Amino acid sequence: FHPTITHLTTQGHTTYIETSPHPTLTPGLQDDPILTTGTLHRDNGGWTQLLTNLATLHTQGFTTDWTRILTSLGSTRPTSLPTLPTYPFQRKRYWPQVSLGAAGDAASVGLDSPGHPLLGAYVTLVDRQTTVFTGRLSLDTHPWLADHAINNTPVLPGTAYLELAIHAGD
Repeated sequence: FHPTITHLTTQGHTTYIETSPHPTLTPGLQDDPILTTGTLHRDNGGWTQLLTNLATLHTQGFTTDWTRILTSLGSTRPTSLPTLPTYPFQRKRYWPQVSLGAAGDAASVGLDSPGHPLLGAYVTLVDRQTTVFTGRLSLDTHPWLADHAINNTPVLPGTAYLELAIHAGD
C-alpha cells in the first residue's frame, strides 16, 4: 500500500476514487471492504467513463447522489444515458387472466368447447390427425369429487377415466 492510503484506511476510509488517466494505486486496493475505482482510462475519458466508474461503486454499496451528479453535468450531460423507469417494478402482465369459477370456458382462451362436463377445451393440431383435450378438475368446480376419496384424498373414479376415453374417441 501507498503510505497515504494506509494512513487513510486506518482512519476508517473505505472508498477511493483515483483521479488519474493512468491508475496506479487502485488496482492494488481490491481487498474487501475497500471500494476503489478510477475516473479516467488511457484513450477513454470523459463523462461516460466517470459515470460508469460511479455506477460500479454504486453496485458495490457506495451511496451515490445521482441527482446532484447529473444536475452538475448541465449542458455537458452525455446524450447516451438511458431513461430509467420512474417505478422499478412497473410491469404489464401478458398472461390471460382465467376466472376460477368458469370451468370449461374454452372460448375465453380461443379454444373450442368439447361439450363434456369434465373437459374444458380441445384443439386439433396442425397435422389434423391429433386432437388434444384438456380440463380442470377441482373441488371448487366439481364438488362431487370429494365423495370418492382414499385416505381422505379425493381420487377421480375409474369410470370417469373410461367416460373421458369414450368421449375423446367419439
